[in-house]
Amino acid sequence: MSKNKKKKKQKITYIDDGRTLYDMSQLSGGGRAPKNLSTRGGCKEQFQTYIRAVRSMLLPMFVVMGGICIVFLILYLVFEFASH
Repeated sequence: MSKNKKKKKQKITYIDDGRTLYDMSQLSGGGRAPKNLSTRGGCKEQFQTYIRAVRSMLLPMFVVMGGICIVFLILYLVFEFASH
């Protein structure tokens, strides 16, 4: 008797809440770039974009490097005075 009674799987219902986080409709097949972004600028435009990106990351890089130096200095002083 128990063989005839199979458990029914619960049907999953997906509800579209309007979020675009996983919206892959703009992608063409094979994981390629979206059609509207497939054209690339010239060499000069690409270089200018690179320079802007590097400039925007200089300050955060120096802040992180300064933080690492301060932590190293504090640890150096702690261990230097602890050994005496």
